[in-house]
Amino acid sequence: MVNANRILGPLFFFHYVLIVMFILLNMFLSIINEGFSKVKAENDKTENELEIVDFMVDRFKSFTGMAEPKNRRLLPSYSYVEGIDPMQNECDGMRDKLEDMLDRLNEFIRTDKRENKHLYGGDLPDDDAPRKIYLT
Repeated sequence: MVNANRILGPLFFFHYVLIVMFILLNMFLSIINEGFSKVKAENDKTENELEIVDFMVDRFKSFTGMAEPKNRRLLPSYSYVEGIDPMQNECDGMRDKLEDMLDRLNEFIRTDKRENKHLYGGDLPDDDAPRKIYLT
């Protein structure tokens, strides 16, 4: 370009680089702007206006004792019947629930073995006896 025209060659090249730089910069900014507008639109869909302020006010109220007490988890009430320990009664209930769970698991295993005999390698003895699980 310098050989063609000593002044106009570099001048046109400089203007070409300048214009291409502005076009690429404009494309870069439009991509960023499009991404920002999508995120902003998605964020506007959620309803969280003043969420931080509400959180801070609730914390301040609970700290100062002005807040209403939250419902606490209700603990089981034990009614004492003479001769029956409430803890033993609850342990018996837990044992019954465990036995029921073990019966259901044994039935599931028996059904699975019957349905998938080919996976267990041929004929399996059809033992319907429950498994022995010892609880200590």
